[in-house]
Amino acid sequence: MTTRAAAWLVAFLLTAQCANVSGAEAREVGALPAELAELVSYTPAEQSVFAQAEAGKLTNHQLFTAGLIAGGIHEPGDLQRFQTRWQSLVARVRNRLDQDTRRQSDPVQVAAAIHRFLHQELLVSYDLRSSRLAHVFETGRYNCVSATILFNALAAELGVETVAGEAGAHAVSIVTSPVGAWAVETTYPEWCQPRVEEYAAASAAAQEIGPTALAKYRQLNATQLVALVYYNVGVDLAEEHRYAEALAANVKALRLDPASTNARTNLLAAINNWGLSLTEQEQFAQAVRVLLHGLSLAPEHSTFRLNLVAVYERWARSLCQRAAWNELEAVLEEAAEHTTDPDHFAAVRRQLTEHKAQGGKSQ
Repeated sequence: MTTRAAAWLVAFLLTAQCANVSGAEAREVGALPAELAELVSYTPAEQSVFAQAEAGKLTNHQLFTAGLIAGGIHEPGDLQRFQTRWQSLVARVRNRLDQDTRRQSDPVQVAAAIHRFLHQELLVSYDLRSSRLAHVFETGRYNCVSATILFNALAAELGVETVAGEAGAHAVSIVTSPVGAWAVETTYPEWCQPRVEEYAAASAAAQEIGPTALAKYRQLNATQLVALVYYNVGVDLAEEHRYAEALAANVKALRLDPASTNARTNLLAAINNWGLSLTEQEQFAQAVRVLLHGLSLAPEHSTFRLNLVAVYERWARSLCQRAAWNELEAVLEEAAEHTTDPDHFAAVRRQLTEHKAQGGKSQ
């Protein structure tokens, strides 16, 4: 995770607290249980995006609208309002390029002009949570995901070929040019011009930013870039303890990008932390059900198993304190079915046995 001191090298990964999911465990996520699947719904606007994506028709030309929708803009009137602002932005950058005909046929120069334009006209300050394009237009705050979407969408309007690049917790734009691929740091206002000068100075620049330098990035198409918006929205929702909504956002991210280990990891984290939250509220039966659903998705995820034992233990102790002996006996039987470490329940079992020996009754 990069620090705020290096704001241009922005992180989009915020793994939820207590997740502790390894990459191998995250890759083992299975089919979503029916009860959790019911939490995932799609608006008509989202249905259109997913239909385009699954038909292979979601390109950088649809990226702006798809990004808006992934960020929560679904109503036709709201979409039209932002699309009007977008078309105005496209017209203004075209006008700038038309005034300098030397740049029009050089993708590196066009990319540099787009980068400068965005930071002069729209992108004001970096904010880790600003993945939603509507928020960028309303506040000027952005992160690497929203900045890269805007860059790639503008590039498509101006005939420049781009993909996104993902490296750990960071996203960039990758521009195709006659002298090689060019990784553009979309979040750093002063980054572009020195790179343009390197290209102009010598062909050696192509070696510096060629295939070896780009190998660290997982290249993402427009569909996978939209998935990052859903993923980041899921992170935001989890931080707000809105775990059911966080789960739904990560499911949508995985539907668009099944190879995303980050989305899989945070899907499991949302389930895990939802179970912990329910436990703190003493909603023990619901917490157990959520964690069992998590285990059905990722049977080898040890954190689910450890927390399942902890939930049953707290539940049992709570019942002991209330002298709810009949209910305690049922919970201990259930715990024995779903956990493998009986020692955790030894103390409450002794209390239950003593109570029965005394001929006591449950309250």
